[in-house]
Amino acid sequence: VVTTAEMIRRNLQDTFALGAQKVSSIPTGVVAPDMPFRPEAKRRLLQRLGLPSKALLVGQVSVLRSWKGQYVLINAFERLAPLVPESVLLLVGGGPVRDDYARRIRNSPVGHRILLVGHQENVWSFFRGMDVAVLASTRNEGIPQAGLQAMFAGCPFVGSDVGGIPEIVKHEHTGLLVRPGDADTLAAAMERVLRHPEFGALLAQNAQDMVRTTFTMEHMGHRMESLFQGLVATAKSKRD
Repeated sequence: VVTTAEMIRRNLQDTFALGAQKVSSIPTGVVAPDMPFRPEAKRRLLQRLGLPSKALLVGQVSVLRSWKGQYVLINAFERLAPLVPESVLLLVGGGPVRDDYARRIRNSPVGHRILLVGHQENVWSFFRGMDVAVLASTRNEGIPQAGLQAMFAGCPFVGSDVGGIPEIVKHEHTGLLVRPGDADTLAAAMERVLRHPEFGALLAQNAQDMVRTTFTMEHMGHRMESLFQGLVATAKSKRD
């Protein structure tokens, strides 16, 4: 069995009493396109969304599901918005609770600063152009592509301390971790990055270095190849 996160590997091993050699963790590799420099990417994204040049973009790119935590993110943004007047929240993705979130946004005192962008075939322009990328999931996460892609794009990342997210977010080194479901700490983390862009840039650089050396498609391929070679060698030794 091949999983995408160490915590899933451990869970499977414990739940089904599998030997360590029966389950491996190999995260899905990232394939990134050529991207413009971040200032240019942000300029293009602001223009596309019809936002002012001084806007600070925080957002989550994921399917709209309750456990993905967008409701926590909206609550957190309502705390952040008065503190950082230039901030705008982007919710990128489609999903089964879109209408629920649309109603929630309409009833928000800062709803005019929350954009439901909808499903996007190409999300790299968002990761490259946002000032902070968030994944506020409350459960069910392996190592998220949304986190790896944000990191590859050089965007500071804030994630909840759940599932496989802590496997890629070393707190205050490759990103910021917050308690799942805690809107106050999420708001504080987003504010910290927005108010201290040099700190955010350092997090983003550390994270990008990590992804480029550990989570590329090439790295995934090498690990899969090594796994297959080991399995073949084991099977051959048993036959001999």
